[in-house]
Amino acid sequence: MGNYQKSKGRTKGHNFVMLRHDMMDSPAWHSLSPNARCVWTEIMRRYNGTNNGKIPLSCREAAKFCKISKATASRAFKELEEKGFIKIAVFAGFKNKHRVSNHWIVTHERYDNKPPTNEWKN
Repeated sequence: MGNYQKSKGRTKGHNFVMLRHDMMDSPAWHSLSPNARCVWTEIMRRYNGTNNGKIPLSCREAAKFCKISKATASRAFKELEEKGFIKIAVFAGFKNKHRVSNHWIVTHERYDNKPPTNEWKN
């Protein structure tokens, strides 16, 4: 099945991660390690525009996708939290013998019908 082209010239099924210039020009972004930037990109890859606060990504998955160790992935998550790019919505744990990873909130997008907090600007 080939790509379907919409009337405005956009193709269906090609998602992307938007890197905002105001965010990338901020001192907070420049202070992030490359590992933290990679983990942030993986979080944003799972964000679909409506699931803020329900974005699952564990240290193990981040380590696998970013090709880093679990400890380095954990440090990257902490760094992103400290700099205000993400917050935890649901903590990881075990429920009914099933693993549940942390669910993340990205602070530059709307969450729970509230405007973005943009904590990374501070």
